[in-house]
Amino acid sequence: MVLGTACYKCHWLLPELCPGNHGPFQGSFKQCDWYGNGDRNSSTPKLKLIAHTRLVEYTDPSGLFPQVQSIVEPKLPLKNLHWKSPTRPVRSIESLRIGFAPAQTDSGERKSSSDGTGSVPHRRHQIPGLRQTPYLKVYILRCDDNDTYKATARKALREWIKSQSISSSSQTTGSSQEKHDAFEYLILHVVQDGDGAEKAPAPTSKWGRSTTTVLEKIKADFNGSSKTAVDRVGQLRLPKEGSAKSPEFAEQLEDLIDKMKNGILASFDLRVAQYEEDIKEKDAQRSLPGWNFCTFFILKEGLARGFENVGLFDDALAGYDELSAGLDAAIRDQMEGNTEQPGNTLLNSSKPWVEAAKKALDAGISATEDYNIGSPLSIQPDDFPLSSNKLPYREMILASDISIFDFRTYIFSRQLTLLLRAARAPSLIGDDASTREKKPEDLILLSEICQRSTEYISLAARTLRYGLECGLAEVENKAKANIINNIVSNWAYCAALQILDQTFTSSLSLPETSTPAVNQPKESSNSPSPAPENRSDIPRRSSSLVQSSSGRPPRPVTQDISESVGLLQRRLTLDHPKSAPSLPQKTGSEQLASSRGELLLLARRSLEEISLRLGWVQGWNDLNLLFDNSRGGSGGLAEVSLDDDAKNIEAKPESTSLAGIELPSLIAGLKSRESYLSLFEYLTDQILRHHIVANRANSAEMALAEIAILRFRQGNYEAAASYFHQMAPFYGSKLWVVLEGTMLELYSRCLKELNRSEDYVRMMLKLLAKFASYSQSKLSLRQKSLSTPTSIVQQEQLSGYVADLFEGAKGLQKDVTASLLDFFADLHVDPAIRLYDDKDGFQIQLSLRFLLGPQIHIDSVKLRLISASSSQNAEHWIETSTNLTIKSSTTKILIDSQVRT
Repeated sequence: MVLGTACYKCHWLLPELCPGNHGPFQGSFKQCDWYGNGDRNSSTPKLKLIAHTRLVEYTDPSGLFPQVQSIVEPKLPLKNLHWKSPTRPVRSIESLRIGFAPAQTDSGERKSSSDGTGSVPHRRHQIPGLRQTPYLKVYILRCDDNDTYKATARKALREWIKSQSISSSSQTTGSSQEKHDAFEYLILHVVQDGDGAEKAPAPTSKWGRSTTTVLEKIKADFNGSSKTAVDRVGQLRLPKEGSAKSPEFAEQLEDLIDKMKNGILASFDLRVAQYEEDIKEKDAQRSLPGWNFCTFFILKEGLARGFENVGLFDDALAGYDELSAGLDAAIRDQMEGNTEQPGNTLLNSSKPWVEAAKKALDAGISATEDYNIGSPLSIQPDDFPLSSNKLPYREMILASDISIFDFRTYIFSRQLTLLLRAARAPSLIGDDASTREKKPEDLILLSEICQRSTEYISLAARTLRYGLECGLAEVENKAKANIINNIVSNWAYCAALQILDQTFTSSLSLPETSTPAVNQPKESSNSPSPAPENRSDIPRRSSSLVQSSSGRPPRPVTQDISESVGLLQRRLTLDHPKSAPSLPQKTGSEQLASSRGELLLLARRSLEEISLRLGWVQGWNDLNLLFDNSRGGSGGLAEVSLDDDAKNIEAKPESTSLAGIELPSLIAGLKSRESYLSLFEYLTDQILRHHIVANRANSAEMALAEIAILRFRQGNYEAAASYFHQMAPFYGSKLWVVLEGTMLELYSRCLKELNRSEDYVRMMLKLLAKFASYSQSKLSLRQKSLSTPTSIVQQEQLSGYVADLFEGAKGLQKDVTASLLDFFADLHVDPAIRLYDDKDGFQIQLSLRFLLGPQIHIDSVKLRLISASSSQNAEHWIETSTNLTIKSSTTKILIDSQVRT
């Protein structure tokens, strides 16, 4: 991206506004100290990332450009350009944004030589791709009569053309370097309406022929005489203020726009052809001594940037994808030791990151100032880690002094910019005046950005960690591991937030939050954009961009997710009486919500890693759940070492510093355990809302379960009970016994705290039945016969639950029935009747075993006998009122009856 006359260090659009007073751009990029350490709250207008490419340079000795620009601007961006290449299919550029930049003066173009022999022209760099030059140069001429043209104007035009060292498409004999910077020129003759000889009737000579106009003389002098000569002369008649435009004005304006289109495409075609020729030649020299991947990268990137300049983002992205694959191959060769040339060796550690880590080690503690942040997920552009301007990457690549991590970061940041521009992301376009005819953003492409970012952040975080470990290998400091972990977690968290910020769009409608009132994230778009339809501006390429949604049908909305949405809306009434009206989702909303949900999950994972080192993470073990497999085993015993008693004491996490964490919103979220839980809950709520829109029922329920557990830990049993009540049937329908049992157990605890005895008894019966079935399913037939006990902890917990069940049943207003087979197994009734020897009556033998502990005491057993042969509904009840004990092994009991047979 060329920034025109931007500051050469901090990239301000107008050098005079640069706080560093660095002067105009004069070559390669330099990092600006002010840019990295400036005031993030400065109100000075800074250049947007989507700055227009400087495709057109103008020379305006008469100062007419402001008037010309006001006329041309409504026709911008250029529409419907078609580039025909002999090696590619026709590329259609639906919209091309261009920028105008004034030509540099002679003093800017020339510099004094060091030996004092005078001034020499500014030399091009020997490696193509480092210099970005205009594609079209325009000379704005004001000349109203033939005499002035003959006296001064014609000479000025010839000197201007000569000074440009023309290498336009008409000069096919130019050097390869000139073709890399090929451009077309255009002479624009500007006439003020009603002034000069151009407006007056053309006089006739004594021979009866009309006098030639200035425009005709310019064309005769500079267009050439052949039939195939390119017309490089245009005219524009400026209307007077308040007067009507001349009849030929519209035609002149259209002719000017067409000439600009043709000139830009002609220059672009020459450049592409030369780049492809050079790339093919350099690629064939890979096996030769002296071949350098970094130099080859700069050359090939020049072609990719050329595609980007004219809006062919798909071809540009394909180029960066190929460069990324080439970098991976170079890294693989380096790791395998196949690199023989020292210039192709990439650094393992990034110097800026190692220096930052050493600075954090020296500081020892993190920043303690309070940050005023507007949103829990706020991040400023200066904190974006995925930016091609973060470091002087291209200079580092050219010098072969770049690390693997920095190289990958630069390539991905360029891919990210291309995808954002291709998707027309609101974060880049904003309220730019040139986007009056704003088109809707492409949600499918935004989702691809999130998918690519999720994969890259996971890979780059490991690369950064390895680089820091290599760079700090000789540093002896107890806090080194913690500093490295903090830096990596901070980077991954910042990267995830950057992508979430840049892919935000009001077109993605989310349900209302399920969390208490917290700061909401920014919503920068003023109005929702319509749904994106088929994209015709970017050619389809499966290797670079995903296909449109028409190529793959969306996942059907299942009954589960429909119920989940409805359940969520009912649950929200606990915290928010009002719910947002549901809006029809746009095309691609499901994919974008899903990929953004994954990014939110990645950010929360980074947050949990930091909190784990701080000792704030609470695991499932803290809840003492029945279905916790980690507490299973024979008797719940584990082998321990007796060599050192101190080792048997569970180590508590040491107090950990936040040194290495620099994002203000993350520091604010980690200043206390309460702040961490609030941020964790906010992230989880965002994950839930995105997964609901993405039609991911299982993921949505998982996020909802985490919110419910947070409510449970906070003591908000009413809200937690409402969550668990709805989630238990969902997991039960999926036959996920452990998750269903966990929800039932926590739900039962909430009911106990709320003193809802009847509901508590019913849920406890269901919970114990589930656990009995689950524990028996894991036992073999031999283990069942031997009545293998559960762990000691589970036995104690089961005994407590059974006791609580009986205690809660005392206050019931009506009986609650439960199936005998849920709690007892191997039930068998002996068909033989046992008669008493000394009295009337009989006994029936019943054998069974208890499933929820070693034994259970029974007050009475009642049995109903039904006649199998009688047609009448004859039944007989027998009961024993003696206390019985049923064990976990097979137990036989006798039930008495005083009725005569």
